[in-house]
Amino acid sequence: MSKITYTCSKCKAAGEVDSNDYETQEEKFEEGMGTKTEYWTEIETQCDKDACGNSITITLNETEYPEGNFEETTVSSSSGADNIVIH
Repeated sequence: MSKITYTCSKCKAAGEVDSNDYETQEEKFEEGMGTKTEYWTEIETQCDKDACGNSITITLNETEYPEGNFEETTVSSSSGADNIVIH
């Protein structure tokens, strides 16, 4: 996937993670035009600001359907972070 930037919802510090550093799960389904694959990446980290340590969880979703056609990666859920941007 890609680089994710966010703002800590507790102290408002900027943060950044690379989604490639986290494990991605996949689910496959058969649809009318072939296989549909859903990719899910759950990012669990903490705010980097020394005194904060806020727990941050961001779950990303990407759909491939039909095979080879990737839709835009989206944030399916999050906690502890605001202003999440996928680069």
